[in-house]
Amino acid sequence: MPKNILTTLIAMATVILVTGCGKSDDNTEVKETGREVKEDKMSETKTDVKHGDTKGTIDESNVRNVEIKTKGMSCSHCENSVKAEIGKLNGIKEVTADAKTNTVRVTFDAGKTDLKAIENAIDEAGYSVVETVEK
Repeated sequence: MPKNILTTLIAMATVILVTGCGKSDDNTEVKETGREVKEDKMSETKTDVKHGDTKGTIDESNVRNVEIKTKGMSCSHCENSVKAEIGKLNGIKEVTADAKTNTVRVTFDAGKTDLKAIENAIDEAGYSVVETVEK
């Protein structure tokens, strides 16, 4: 392979590895009563940002757990986009997203939000819902 083509391929691969999928990484993790925890990896500080009208508490008698198989997540940027979008909903207790398995797990208060709203949030983040299973 000519040297200039090899150099170009290496440069392109480096750009793809550095930039990821092109979505912004807002470093979020959503837990506890619809609160979004933003973590600045450089300064290692966390800031709580309240989303939605959670009315301060989760009714534990209404808590449901679902596992949602998705299509399209490929990196931490994708995971964070999904978590942030779902975290905007009322009644979200915890969200985890795994790009390796294309799985999103959500614990939520069914009295404050529903599966359709969660699936729509995943769609809003730019990913497709393949299957939803209640745990």
